[in-house]
Amino acid sequence: MIYRGVYQSDLGLSLPSIRLEVYSVINGIRSVTNDNFDADYLPQVYKSHVEIVPPRFNLCDFPLGRVRYAKLFFNSTDYLRADLPFNPGSNNYEQFFTDVFANSLIFSVGLEGELISDDFYLRRFVA
Repeated sequence: MIYRGVYQSDLGLSLPSIRLEVYSVINGIRSVTNDNFDADYLPQVYKSHVEIVPPRFNLCDFPLGRVRYAKLFFNSTDYLRADLPFNPGSNNYEQFFTDVFANSLIFSVGLEGELISDDFYLRRFVA
């Protein structure tokens, strides 16, 4: 599914209308999810801060590099990958992981941090 939300970067930037993607990886194959599937795994705090949009909806990609994302494993190899709009340390970030760990359908959790491109730092800090 494609969601729209306000992304809070690690640098403290608030980026509205950012494309947030959620998909499953089962047997190594990436698949589009649906609202019912996502509802089983994504906490309410996530769903209350994003909205579903059509795949071709005009959204902004994260301009700095790669957004942070969570992998919500439903067994040892298959998972739901969800772009995570909440800044680490925020109440919403903490609530997301509290709810995820309380979900009995989730076997384990992975987290990949935000990746900022070298180009962004060069443009911002060297000039």
